[in-house]
Amino acid sequence: MAKWKIPSISPLALSLSTSPQVLDWSLETQGYNHLVGHHFFWAAPVFALDQLAKTGYPVAQVGKVNDTAAPASACPGLTGEGAVRWLFLKDTKGLSVGGVDTVYRVETAGGAAPATCKGMKPSFEVKYATQCKFADRGWRGLLLTVYTDWVYGPKK
Repeated sequence: MAKWKIPSISPLALSLSTSPQVLDWSLETQGYNHLVGHHFFWAAPVFALDQLAKTGYPVAQVGKVNDTAAPASACPGLTGEGAVRWLFLKDTKGLSVGGVDTVYRVETAGGAAPATCKGMKPSFEVKYATQCKFADRGWRGLLLTVYTDWVYGPKK
């Protein structure tokens, strides 16, 4: 993973994801030491910036508008599976609140689905990390999501 460390933090985060304390330490040393929200699915992808010290924190409930293959130079993941696709996500139903309704999933590391499920367990996961960029109505941010569970942002 070392060759993808700079300028990207996604491969580093993916490689350290099995050691949460080391991951937290590494992100903190790079200035990403503030948990700002969570990413989950509730009938659609949701990005809740619920850890911001702000009343009426942004919640973006979005759907896919477009996607593109990750560049060939993207980190292929822990087992060489390839990087998951980059996405342009937008709220087309008016469900988002707090000023954020657009999300770009970029700088992905790992996460591509296998070509076939032959020989796989009935239930399995393909780990990945990504940086997500948010924008709308004057609010802009960059977040790092690992396994789509944790969302980190810069201290300020």
